[in-house]
Amino acid sequence: DGHCELQDVAAAVGVTHSPYAPGANHASAARDAGNPYFDFDPSLCVVCSRCVRACDEVQGTFALTVEGRGFASRIVAGQAEEFIGSECVSCGACVEACPTAALSEKSLAAIGRPDRVVATTCAYCGVGCALDVELRGDRVARVVPDRGGRANHGHACVKGRFAWGYVAHPDRITRPMMRA
Repeated sequence: DGHCELQDVAAAVGVTHSPYAPGANHASAARDAGNPYFDFDPSLCVVCSRCVRACDEVQGTFALTVEGRGFASRIVAGQAEEFIGSECVSCGACVEACPTAALSEKSLAAIGRPDRVVATTCAYCGVGCALDVELRGDRVARVVPDRGGRANHGHACVKGRFAWGYVAHPDRITRPMMRA
């Protein structure tokens, strides 16, 4: 989807294959598609623990952890359960931190790679979080927190990051209402 740091680095240094033989490891774990906003594909996970740190240090939820040791280690939510059944609050900090496509947003997969970005302010509460709306044509592909946002410092809640469906809703009022 164009958001894979590992793929970019591998291409830059000429790495085309893995030296490890396929086997019973985290790559054979089942995909978790139960969360309405993002998917987790353990076969793409390199167990860098960025998502765990984002969940712990940015969000403060402590919903993710590393289970196992060595090559058998893997990222799990809660007590090795699906994201939706764990303590995860779906803030998306883990998705933003992931250097591979192991954690990927469903909207981005459905709509495709954005072609432009528009800066805006979150419409949900009075905090004034700065957000970047990534668009493909006139359709919203995803919303990400602005890393330079003074109110949110690059973080967003579940509403600000994922609840933007109202933008294209047919009942949305797009013109000022005036009394005749």
